[in-house]
Amino acid sequence: MGRGIIFFILFIVLAAVFLAGCSKALSEKISQETSDDSLDAAVDDSAVIDESVEDSVDAAMLLSTAKEGFSAAEASVKKMVPDAVFVGAKATIDAFGKSEAWTYSFDSVKNSKGYEITAGIVRENKFSFQPVVKNWLDSLEAAKKCGAGDATLEAGKWVVASEEGTCQLDAVTGEKDEI
Repeated sequence: MGRGIIFFILFIVLAAVFLAGCSKALSEKISQETSDDSLDAAVDDSAVIDESVEDSVDAAMLLSTAKEGFSAAEASVKKMVPDAVFVGAKATIDAFGKSEAWTYSFDSVKNSKGYEITAGIVRENKFSFQPVVKNWLDSLEAAKKCGAGDATLEAGKWVVASEEGTCQLDAVTGEKDEI
């Protein structure tokens, strides 16, 4: 019986040493991946397509209306997917229609894939192909008529949801639609 206890204690000690080594290796790996303390390090990079233009897009998109950040986002996506067509935008906007984090959606008919770009990072997204009309109103107009809230532009409509309710506008005329 004494010999069984010795083997059991030896097994526990070896298991503890093994687990401590694994834990340290994992901790060092996480530390290396997040050493720059950036949000990008915490994001799952498996779906990331292109980060090469992240800094220039970030600068253009900080506290911007949908149209102010759109050109940089479109240029980034079109570098990789030349036939990309704009299908939507979304963000939480303030009373001036501005946001720090716009997400723009594009579709490629050729690839039958959707793409979205947020803060300069392009990811694959669902394919919907409902292009936004060419002369869409900026988020400033949506904020003027609907106020601050979670704004979405798609299928020719601005929808702004807030604590007061949901407001929907025609994306070209700016006329409020009944929901």
